[in-house]
Amino acid sequence: MSDQSLAKISTPTLVSTKAIETIRWIALFGQVLAIMIVQFGFNFDLPLTACLLVIALSAGVGFTQNYISQRNKNVSIDALFGLLVFDVVQLALLLYLTGGLINPFAIMFMAPVVISATVMSQGRTMILVSIVVALASILASYHDPLPWDEAMLDLPTLYVIGLWAALVLTTIFIATYAGMVAKQSRDLARGLAEARVTMAQEQQMVALGSLATAAAHKLGSPLNTITLIAHDLGKMDPKKDFDLIKEDLELLQSETDRCREILAELNHDAVSLGSETDDPMPIKALFTHLIEERFADIKSMITLNAETQDNSRQPEVMWRPDLLHPLETLIDNAAEFAKTKVEIQIAWDDQNLSVVIQDDGPGFQSAILSRLGEPYNSSRSGNDGHMGLGVFIAKTMIENNGGKLKLVNKKGGKGAQVTVTWPRQEIDSLGLKGNRTS
Repeated sequence: MSDQSLAKISTPTLVSTKAIETIRWIALFGQVLAIMIVQFGFNFDLPLTACLLVIALSAGVGFTQNYISQRNKNVSIDALFGLLVFDVVQLALLLYLTGGLINPFAIMFMAPVVISATVMSQGRTMILVSIVVALASILASYHDPLPWDEAMLDLPTLYVIGLWAALVLTTIFIATYAGMVAKQSRDLARGLAEARVTMAQEQQMVALGSLATAAAHKLGSPLNTITLIAHDLGKMDPKKDFDLIKEDLELLQSETDRCREILAELNHDAVSLGSETDDPMPIKALFTHLIEERFADIKSMITLNAETQDNSRQPEVMWRPDLLHPLETLIDNAAEFAKTKVEIQIAWDDQNLSVVIQDDGPGFQSAILSRLGEPYNSSRSGNDGHMGLGVFIAKTMIENNGGKLKLVNKKGGKGAQVTVTWPRQEIDSLGLKGNRTS
């Protein structure tokens, strides 16, 4: 994330139009209600026509804003500042017609100031505070008097000055306090955003490193074959061993193509890492796609079953390299050791998703079973380019996605069983809402 993007978190440039509209219409409704109650409930003889014209002016601005909001869901900070200035002036006009600062509703001057301090810069807020102070000072001396009853108290000038001082000081205090709290909140949001960006970058680096390690692991076997072929070719006589050389060259070309395909997969996965745009797909569909794409030559020996354990919705996941590589490795290992079949059983409930991969091969050797998942731990280490890293890489990538890997031999020594378990909130792209099916 760039510094400019992070700056937008500290100083918002847009505010929800709907929220501003709601606040302004509530304020207008309150103004109309207050005037009607005073006019007809308390029998005060207010300049009703003038007051309603001022409110109608504000309503006109509201309708204009509503028309504009049909095109834009957000209002800019500059537009919001203009609306707040207008609201302050409109309130001042109402107060001028209804007693000035003596009117108890003069306290409403603080509402636009609080909104400004919450979402706008200190400079704009200070300008708005200055406007409020100037208008309050004018209203303290110039305003239409309230139509007091003769029996009612005539407030002394000193008391009016006290009202002015209280309003001004309270407005400045509220603006300062609200501005400080809002700034701290924005700073905290910025810090959290930076932390999220850093964590995302670190996760991408870890995932990219895992993909590179997985590619290196895949390259081990063809590169070892290429090395052996090159060694054999150096010992052959081109005139006597032409047929053998031709066969080795064909194998060399095949292994070279395989290396190219592995590197192409790494490049594709690295480019798409963290920017997946595919729609999520049901977990069974993902496995079906994986088998069709990566195991087309042996798919006849692979059986796939999926079921829910509590009638919950099937998890939907993204086609992500850091999810597919470990699954591909585990299925590939099972297929390599299996005699006739590999069984994949997918099960889920409201909380977890599990994948069990079983084969009918010899199972894990007891010498390595206790250290399965550790690097350089394999019965084939050093043979055909194997380094004992496949399960370790798969385990690391699964745990990076919040999952767990368990490797055991099936009872009776009839093959190996690998179980991968994820909490649904870590892998389900649609979350947990609406899990239950009808």
